[in-house]
Amino acid sequence: MPLLRRLCLHAWPIGPRNAFQEVVARMKSTIPWLRVIAEGVVIVGSILLAFGIDAWWEVRVQHEEETQLLADLAEEFASNRSRLELTTGRHRP
Repeated sequence: MPLLRRLCLHAWPIGPRNAFQEVVARMKSTIPWLRVIAEGVVIVGSILLAFGIDAWWEVRVQHEEETQLLADLAEEFASNRSRLELTTGRHRP
C-alpha cells in the first residue's frame, strides 16, 4: 500500500486536515531541503555564469572583427589615396 494512502488512512480519524499535515510533516523529515535548495542555487548560478561567459565571448569576437575591419579600411584608404595622388599628378597642367 502506498505511503500516502497509509498515512491518510492512519490519520483519517483525526480529520482530513490533520492527515494532510501528517503527510507534510513526514515529507519534511524525508526530503533534505537544504541540499535541494543548495543544488538549485548551484545550478542557477552555473547557468548565469555560462550566459555571462557567452556574452563576454561574443563581445570579444565582435571587437576583433571591428579591429580587423578598421585595419582593412585604413589600408584601403591608404591605397585609394596613393592612387588618387598618382592620378591627379598626371592630370595637373
